[in-house]
Amino acid sequence: MHECPIINKLCAIVNSMKFFLASILILPNLIIGQDYSQTIPTPLPVTRDVVEIRQTNYKRGMFPSGWKSNYYYVDGNLVRQINYFKGELRLNERFEYNESIRSLTIKCIHTDTSEYTETQNTFDSLGRLEKSAIYLNEGISSPSLLIHNFQFDSIERIISYERTNLYQKAGSLTDCYEFKYHDNKLSAIIKYDSCKTIGQEVRIEYASQRSALVNIDHQNPEIVALGGRSENGVQRYLYKLDDRGNWIKRYYLGSNGTRILEIKRKVTYKRKGA
Repeated sequence: MHECPIINKLCAIVNSMKFFLASILILPNLIIGQDYSQTIPTPLPVTRDVVEIRQTNYKRGMFPSGWKSNYYYVDGNLVRQINYFKGELRLNERFEYNESIRSLTIKCIHTDTSEYTETQNTFDSLGRLEKSAIYLNEGISSPSLLIHNFQFDSIERIISYERTNLYQKAGSLTDCYEFKYHDNKLSAIIKYDSCKTIGQEVRIEYASQRSALVNIDHQNPEIVALGGRSENGVQRYLYKLDDRGNWIKRYYLGSNGTRILEIKRKVTYKRKGA
């Protein structure tokens, strides 16, 4: 099965195109497809036996912030995402999948608005990703975002690709991404702005079977990270994992040693034999 290349809050990420991985680490990723094996590597991926995730965000590490999210899966595919703030519906998305020979199309549809995103993945004869094209409006012939030029290591893992933003008024903009592994797990994602200088670096370290450390360096001490805490352009997180490897708590780690609870999640798994 495949993980969707645009993950976590799929529609919002594609529409804004303002950030890379800070928010990706907050929410579950998509797992899609059945006939191909190639996936885009993602930190702390959701396992295939998950059927539902209920998430609660916290403020000041003690009190629920009012934000809650529900994620529903069928056969490993995320089919619906619902976000609430203090009981008020803020996001309601559903996902449709259409798989054919060497291609997979994912439609992300807001049930309460006209917003729409379509991702078209194509694969080579070995089942490896060749290209991922993202369309922001239904019926538009040209994509707004293109992920392409995939490179692989000797065991067919993705080690790099290029991401071209065709939505820029001043013309297309291409960034490059590099992936590194340790003990067969993703250990680093490095973004190169305009494929030249490092613009962001994400390091993932599994401290134990039940915890992981994630360090996001935005390469700019003056930057204020979108949607989260940061210090000198760096975000540090501790993730607590359950016995199946899915994360159930996230803490922000301050440079002074403080640990602030930000998210709790309840994961429901497929029943045995189901």
